Amino acid sequence: MVEHAAPSALIDQKVAIVGGGVAGLSAAWHLSVNTGAHVQLFEAESRLGGHAYTTNVDGVDVDIGFMVYNETNYPNMVEWFRTLGVTQEDSDMSLSVSLDGGDTVEWSSDGLDGLFANRRQLVSPPFYRFLKDMIRFNQQAANILLLTDDDPRKHVTTAQYLREHGYSTEFAKFYVFPMMAALWSASMEDVLRFPAAQLIGFLCNHKMLQLFDRPQWKTVAGRSQQYTNLVQSILGFEAVHLDTPVHKVEKLEDQTYRLVTLRKEDGEHGSATEVSLGVFDQVVFACHPPTAHDILQRSTSVSNNPTNKEHQDHQLLLQLLAQIEYADNVVYVHSDPSLMPKRRHAWASWN
Repeated sequence: MVEHAAPSALIDQKVAIVGGGVAGLSAAWHLSVNTGAHVQLFEAESRLGGHAYTTNVDGVDVDIGFMVYNETNYPNMVEWFRTLGVTQEDSDMSLSVSLDGGDTVEWSSDGLDGLFANRRQLVSPPFYRFLKDMIRFNQQAANILLLTDDDPRKHVTTAQYLREHGYSTEFAKFYVFPMMAALWSASMEDVLRFPAAQLIGFLCNHKMLQLFDRPQWKTVAGRSQQYTNLVQSILGFEAVHLDTPVHKVEKLEDQTYRLVTLRKEDGEHGSATEVSLGVFDQVVFACHPPTAHDILQRSTSVSNNPTNKEHQDHQLLLQLLAQIEYADNVVYVHSDPSLMPKRRHAWASWN
């Protein structure tokens, strides 16, 4: 595994990248272009990109994973895109919320017409409670980030934070839950048990706790497939191995690493045989923590002696990776207007 190796130390070294999402693609590109390393990238899926996933709907290219970024919060990505020659275009992060078919509440963040798309909200006390709490939240939420780490008030869940600060049910239902569902594909239960400081820190860093001076959001012109295809062509198709999940990594006596995959001999239901993918000087894990955990759990080090520091470090890494939670999400791609808010003034980028 690469441990802060200087670029000159990687010249002519063989480096394996496990994972072909943006982390793997950027690592492979940097090591290949800037260090002189010989890079091989292994991706379990039949395509590159990971969350950068472009699909075509009736002749229109649509991103269903990674969609937007801005120059303030994504400086390294922006610089990388400029180096690659990837063009960008303006986008936005407007939000709309519609509950009970628009009868309970329906609003968007796109101007007053959007905010009061349902005109009955002009005389709705619950709606004004939500607006009052939203303004208060935007003004005060960042205070939690100023607390010291030993202050217990900094380590509350979102549910505790909302309750202890007296936020209304309408604020949670009309704003917090829908916004985090759009941003993180998180359920109401997930949002409530999430650390409040991390949630607020994310909103603060992305300038979402302010009405003015928000960053201009961007998207890749031609969608994210443009940069994934470009990086693949730079690396060379012989250096990119699709449909090749890494099963385990064996550390050898000479401090190199053998990557192993499983191959089915007789189709999907046949027995699996371990096949070597090659021996490498360094390995970069550019995959999700649960995937890295499973690979490393099956992997071997030179020493399996419990008193050996290398073995102890390996076990500690497994423990840390096991604590990082991930959840699968189901995505539906549609162009059905009946699934949009009832009123056109409430339509937004995130509905």
